[in-house]
Amino acid sequence: MFDIYLTGETVTAEGDPEFKAVWGEIRIGAFRERFVARVVFWSSEQYEKQWESALRRIVTGSTPAVLITDYVEPNLSSGKSLWWWSLYREGDSVYIQNQLRMLYRKSDSVYMQDQLVSCGPLDLQFSLQTSMGIT
Repeated sequence: MFDIYLTGETVTAEGDPEFKAVWGEIRIGAFRERFVARVVFWSSEQYEKQWESALRRIVTGSTPAVLITDYVEPNLSSGKSLWWWSLYREGDSVYIQNQLRMLYRKSDSVYMQDQLVSCGPLDLQFSLQTSMGIT
């Protein structure tokens, strides 16, 4: 069994009235994990739309795909994180891995740090359209 959804339950951060997020949950067989999805730049509906698109691609044989569970666009002064679950198809099996990526802005482009200890050449230009399967 596999399921990913937002519960609609609001997450609060003590001392930070600007923090807006909802709880989500992913279930993979007997495994369950809750996550926080900030709804600052994306709405709940945008997360769900991205998940549907990614799951449709992986079911039809495309690989890899990602389920973005927390996205905050980086500003000019500091980078932000991107949480996702990577899906890799190998035959009839799909492997799932939770990953954290750091995003940063350089001029008008957003880049994703490929590894937490990487520098320069390992960084990849990030595009929400690409992550959603819109090219």
